Amino acid sequence: MYDTSPSGLPGNDDLGSLSSWYVWAGIGLFPAVPGTADLVVSGPMFDRVVVDSADSRRRITLDAPRAGTAPYVKTLKVNGRATTRSWLPADFTRKGGRLSFRMASEPGTWGTGARDVPPSHTDGTNARNNIGITPDGQGNLGSLDLSDNSLSRERLAQEGAAPGAKLRLGDTGVEFTWPDTGPGEPDNWIPHGQRIPLGGKRATGISFLGLATNGPSQGTAVVEYTDGSTQNVPVGFTDWTPGTDYRFGNEPLVTTTGRNRASGGADTVQTKVFATRPQLLDPDKRVAAVVLPQGTDRGVMHVFDVALTSKPDLEVPGAVPSRIVLTPTEQPESSQAVTWSTAAALTDGEAHVRKAGTEKWRTVAARANEELNTGGELVRTHSAVLDRLSPGTEYEYRVGTGGRFSPAYRFTTARPAGEEFTFLYFGDAQNELAAKWAPVVKQAYARYPDAVGSVNAGDLVNSSGNDSEWRDWFGAMDGYSQTTNVIAAPGNHEYSGDTFLKKWKSTFEYPANGPRAARAGGDTPAERQRAAYEAHMAKALTETAYYTDYQGVRFITLNASTHDARSLMTPDDLPACSEDCPDPEKLWLGMQGRWLDHILENNPNKWAVAVFHQPVFSGAEGRDEKPVREAWLPVFQRNDIDLVLMGHDHVYARGYVDSDATSTPGVTTGPVYTVAVSGPKYYELAPGDDNVWTRNGATQVVRAGHTSTFQGIRVTEDTIRYEAVVAAKWDDRSTTDKEVGEVLDAFTITKYDDGTKYVTEDGVPVPSGPSADD
Repeated sequence: MYDTSPSGLPGNDDLGSLSSWYVWAGIGLFPAVPGTADLVVSGPMFDRVVVDSADSRRRITLDAPRAGTAPYVKTLKVNGRATTRSWLPADFTRKGGRLSFRMASEPGTWGTGARDVPPSHTDGTNARNNIGITPDGQGNLGSLDLSDNSLSRERLAQEGAAPGAKLRLGDTGVEFTWPDTGPGEPDNWIPHGQRIPLGGKRATGISFLGLATNGPSQGTAVVEYTDGSTQNVPVGFTDWTPGTDYRFGNEPLVTTTGRNRASGGADTVQTKVFATRPQLLDPDKRVAAVVLPQGTDRGVMHVFDVALTSKPDLEVPGAVPSRIVLTPTEQPESSQAVTWSTAAALTDGEAHVRKAGTEKWRTVAARANEELNTGGELVRTHSAVLDRLSPGTEYEYRVGTGGRFSPAYRFTTARPAGEEFTFLYFGDAQNELAAKWAPVVKQAYARYPDAVGSVNAGDLVNSSGNDSEWRDWFGAMDGYSQTTNVIAAPGNHEYSGDTFLKKWKSTFEYPANGPRAARAGGDTPAERQRAAYEAHMAKALTETAYYTDYQGVRFITLNASTHDARSLMTPDDLPACSEDCPDPEKLWLGMQGRWLDHILENNPNKWAVAVFHQPVFSGAEGRDEKPVREAWLPVFQRNDIDLVLMGHDHVYARGYVDSDATSTPGVTTGPVYTVAVSGPKYYELAPGDDNVWTRNGATQVVRAGHTSTFQGIRVTEDTIRYEAVVAAKWDDRSTTDKEVGEVLDAFTITKYDDGTKYVTEDGVPVPSGPSADD
């Protein structure tokens, strides 16, 4: 790969010096800058070294008495003249000479002065460094790939890419200049951090002209603005022989047939030169230069030109806000959170809000979240909290920056407690989101058109690191996420490809009212470690464990992932501990358990609903989340929570703890526990007479396998009405004879003013409440 042929990747070749570093180190010299004859000097390992040059009378002699026991240079004479410079010029290397060292056993000041350092050779470092275009019949003048193939100069000219020709990228305003170079002159950059001046112009976008060889290639360039700020820009190129499979949003600008061969002649392979999809820049700044990627992955990247555009209405992904989602605040009757996505270049954002039917917009500033790389595109989200709102009022809003705003959408703030409302509950969506989950969402909102939002029990996607899945999730929620609230708990698949949940926390804006660390209870190593864990976990749990009080219901979201969250829960500077050390997974669940106990005990609302992923009672074969059950089930039971909504098992199951049964069949008290799946991925039900429920003092009332459902839950002042509807059967193995669209499961929770509560199956009368005299 690093040989002396044109395919030797210029800029990576060290002329063999690295492969012989051990010999150089023993001599005390090293050619640190490939391509020059300068030598860096350090202490030799031998008292005397003589270097004779082959076929030459040149000789280099090094005298270093005591070098074996005194490794540090105290003084140095070059041909009898003392010097403190730690390098030798090319003239010495060409002519030879004598180096006389005085060695010492302790380091001194020799070679440490500001003027003693070796020179830098910067001329030409940013110039094109590869020859990829050759005249027909002279393919040996250059090479683009590792097989010594190159582009034909004549065929390029026939397709409009003659030296100095202009190449336009559609209506983007981008205009490239094909390299105006002669045969045998470098015509493209193989990136390794070269800096290309761009003249200090204002621009809305930047694009690169090039290709990749030996496979696709991508990296990150850096745009330098004249004010000293910078912006990362992804650069990705498809292989130059792609057929019709273009990647990274590349647009082919030049197509030729026949590559020149170094051995002479040409083949018949079709090649393409691409333009990258323009990346948005900050239009209020001037672009000084772009620094090409320091390195690229997989194939070899070749850049022929870089161009800017100043088109004001440049239409590229990220220019207009997308993936808009409403999430509740802690007080949703007077405020509303909204998050949206743009290109990373757009760092300023704002939301406009007004009462529906009025004219004047009020502007609310947004917070720009951190830059993320999603599918090769650099994006960021923006979050705003629309405050000073009135309860039960319809509002209109739009989000964006500058002149690029979303369409206007409407939402209604929460009404006073006790007024009726409906929300939806979705188990795992996870797979085939566009084809098989989107229809479920559509059915749910069609059946319950007045739903104020959805509660999602985790695994919204299969791999959080796969941005196309988030695209499909938002596609399924289009029209709903912009107008109704989304409450969601992370599942284990939210950690897939996103170990620290950066995507999750960037996508959703949830209240920061979750668990807090307990105060240190001593100064032992175990206690110091516990305190460090909990302080870190309190931050890690932000926006994954939270609550919101919506219209008389305290909705509580928990993070039940333990194994998958191990990296997230462990601080980088964890204190040492060797005895009685805390178990971080127990701390993770225990912190949330303490917090859960507190917010349930001090709940000012009549109702309480919890949502999380891994269930306290598993319904699928081979599943059992014992740590979650041990940590949280006693809290749910002690505080008599109303509904616990879970996922993870890809089955449907609903039931209760046996101690909550009454003497009347079909009537229980206490919490209701449900597990559901809304997507098409199914697991097998555990046996009905021997499962996690039966082995832990609980009963399943309704269960179903290989059945996708959505749940509509209506809340009134005194009741919660729950309906699970069959949304799909994606195979022929469903265990229920209920048809799609029919109600699979239904029950009602009735709670009287004194707190007396009954859960009744359909068709069973609700027991009377306390009499007025009680």
